[in-house]
Amino acid sequence: MRECQIIVFELNNGKFGVDALNVMEIETCSSIITAEDMPSLIKGTIDLRGESVPIVSLNKRFDLCNDNDENAKSIIVTRIGSETVGFAVNQILGLVKPEEKDIDPAPQIIVRAGIKYISGIIKLEDELVSIIDFNALLSENEINSMKENSATR
Repeated sequence: MRECQIIVFELNNGKFGVDALNVMEIETCSSIITAEDMPSLIKGTIDLRGESVPIVSLNKRFDLCNDNDENAKSIIVTRIGSETVGFAVNQILGLVKPEEKDIDPAPQIIVRAGIKYISGIIKLEDELVSIIDFNALLSENEINSMKENSATR
């Protein structure tokens, strides 16, 4: 059994995590290029070593913020299929290595509601952290829309 490592981050309403194996790198939100015709979910794009990478606002994705999403300070860069995508988060809180007994599967009410992007829940001291599966977070249409918008930039 492999040792699980979770990158914990903050959004406007709480703490979330992502498996560190699914993260390529972490960037700052300082150089995001915006355009008016991007889908509302997209905060903008960044140039990552010559590649135009769309940045998805997780606060907007989860309906946690106003239109300007000014609290996002960090970008978690990952791959979804063949696409490189960044997810804007308020801040990175650190890396945790939970024991297997501290990780629960997603609650049945979430599973029954069709929410596929929460892969589990970690119990950390006195709080819960939802583990997000970035591969299940975006629909195929959203990914295709990002491809089209990135290709025109």
